[in-house]
Amino acid sequence: MEQLFGKIAEAVKTNGGVNDTSSFYFRILMYDPISSEEFMTWLNEEGLVNVGTEEKVNPADVRAWCDANGVCLASEVAQGGSERKRS
Repeated sequence: MEQLFGKIAEAVKTNGGVNDTSSFYFRILMYDPISSEEFMTWLNEEGLVNVGTEEKVNPADVRAWCDANGVCLASEVAQGGSERKRS
């Protein structure tokens, strides 16, 4: 798990940099909530591949990494079961 967490951190830090406002790294530094589903999809399709690992993450891995690193997560589904609207 520790090795996976290191790869997630590396993937995030190499994603766009601090001046790219759409990057996960920028959004995390600004304490913007990030979508757990969007983050997991990005990690599995691009992020982890870009740092040389074929390992896949699941929702529990994403939540554990975010909790350990103080990252604010938001779910795509509201508590009532309906999808959240983006403005």
